[in-house]
Amino acid sequence: MFALGQDDVSKNHACDTALTYWAVQTLPEYKGGNEQLLRDLNNTITLEKHLNGICRIDFLINCKGKTSGYRFDSGFDKAFEKHFLKTFSELQNWKAGKHNNEDVDCSYTLVLRIENGMRKMI
Repeated sequence: MFALGQDDVSKNHACDTALTYWAVQTLPEYKGGNEQLLRDLNNTITLEKHLNGICRIDFLINCKGKTSGYRFDSGFDKAFEKHFLKTFSELQNWKAGKHNNEDVDCSYTLVLRIENGMRKMI
């Protein structure tokens, strides 16, 4: 597992440092949905065609839709994980989750399958 700025879930990124939701009434989402996220990932992160495996990315989406606190778990080497997370962290096109009609900080997990160098949602 590789973590990029594991301590970024701090005062500088979380809107409410005392409360991060794990379950919300309206889930956070990437603007344009999962299809757009996959297009953006496939357009920004070049993978060798022989790569296959599953990746899990845990991160915080704050009340403003900004992400931080990334943790990446895969069977790939650390250099790949670092490159993937650095590029993934630049995709800041998220809508915050909502609870009681308020935008809130929430934890989010994304699981991707990589087949022949292309990412797919699980």
